[in-house]
Amino acid sequence: MNKKWNTKKDRTIKLFYGNYEVIKGMQWYFIELPKFRASNPDMGDKVNQWLALIDSEDRGLLKMAEEKNKVIKEAKKEVEYLTGDEEVKRLAELREKWEMDRNSEIGQAQKEGEAKGRAEGKAEGISERNIEIAKSMLKDGIDLEIVMKYTGLSKKEVEELLK
Repeated sequence: MNKKWNTKKDRTIKLFYGNYEVIKGMQWYFIELPKFRASNPDMGDKVNQWLALIDSEDRGLLKMAEEKNKVIKEAKKEVEYLTGDEEVKRLAELREKWEMDRNSEIGQAQKEGEAKGRAEGKAEGISERNIEIAKSMLKDGIDLEIVMKYTGLSKKEVEELLK
């Protein structure tokens, strides 16, 4: 059980168990919010964007973070949802339900439309194939009644093919 901690200047901490790295790629940040607030942070940095959300004291920084990072905007909505008063929570739940219902309806309509399109395409393909078969049969001199029987075409449709 040989445990050792390695720290680097870039704030990356690695935990080893023997020669095996237990936690790989995890970074730890020790945050002092007063220093963050006073530092005029670069809002292009993702860590600073998340800090603006966590701190939320400076609404301007939070707005910049939301503009630069869509995930921050979504996370802010979730924070507001989880911490809002009962009416805000209820409205958020209703909005979330509406969005889920809408997405479900859209998905169902797409499935139905695709099924209808496939059925129409299949029927059209069968019809075209029957017309081709009928043309071949008529070309070979087969009687109109037999062509109608085996292709399912009406007398009018078969007569149209003779023209």
